[in-house]
Amino acid sequence: MSRYIYSYDSAGNRTSEQIDMGVTSANFNNLNQMTTSAGGGAIRFSGRLNETGTVSIAGSPAQMGIQAPPSLAMRKSLSDKP
Repeated sequence: MSRYIYSYDSAGNRTSEQIDMGVTSANFNNLNQMTTSAGGGAIRFSGRLNETGTVSIAGSPAQMGIQAPPSLAMRKSLSDKP
């Protein structure tokens, strides 16, 4: 089963699409026309920590944000290279 996650801007343009661990990002102009589309971007996934911890992906620190205790949302930009 595949996992799909989408992000949209205030005009309703799809700015990112994640299918499993692959991300495609897009930019739009003031006429809502897509100007660029490229692979890469933040990978979103969730997990749980039951104590203070450090999360890294491919050796680089990941950003963590609290969604609802005790779950943490973690993301790491594919464009960040160690």
